[in-house]
This record gives sequence, C-alpha cells and structure tokens, in this order.
Amino acid sequence: RRAEAGGDPAASLDLRAEPGRLVLTVEPEDASVYLDGRLLGSGRELAGLHAGLLVEPGEHQLEVVRPGYESRKLEVFAEPGEELDLTVRLTVAAAAAAATST
Repeated sequence: RRAEAGGDPAASLDLRAEPGRLVLTVEPEDASVYLDGRLLGSGRELAGLHAGLLVEPGEHQLEVVRPGYESRKLEVFAEPGEELDLTVRLTVAAAAAAATST
C-alpha cells in the first residue's frame, strides 16, 4: 500500500511492512510445498533459496505433500523482518508402509 503525503508523488510513503523470511528444510526433498494454497515448489527447490522465501507479515498456512507420505499442515506466523527456520519431515503413510512390508 502506498499513501501520498500532500498529493505530491515524490513524497509518497511506503506503508508496507518489512517482509518475514521462511527458511525451509523439507524431507523428503521431492515433496511439494504450498503456502496459502499456492504451490511454491519442491523441498529441494526451496532449499536452494539461500536467502529464504520472503513472505508478507502475518499468519500463513504451509502444507507439505508427497504421494505415499502423510501430509503435514502447519500454521506459521511471520513477524516483520523475522526469519523462521522450519524443518518439515513427512512420515511414510501407513498404507504405503504395509504395501512395502509384504
């Protein structure tokens, strides 16, 4: 959002808060990662973002999914300028584990 002081475009003030930063480690690395319902990429791709992922301050829904594994849904809250280091490990789904043990 932008607010203009006195109607002078040169004197505009940027009212957006500084973004938060998510640094994700996901196992397995080929799991898909969603933030607020939007696909971000695989865990491997996100791990390659050394500076992390910039997110708007506030509450977000993080979901990590991969066929054969139990999905994980997390609520994360990003403070302006804060860095959140998250590690998400999926566990093998019971049906997939039973199929491989026979």
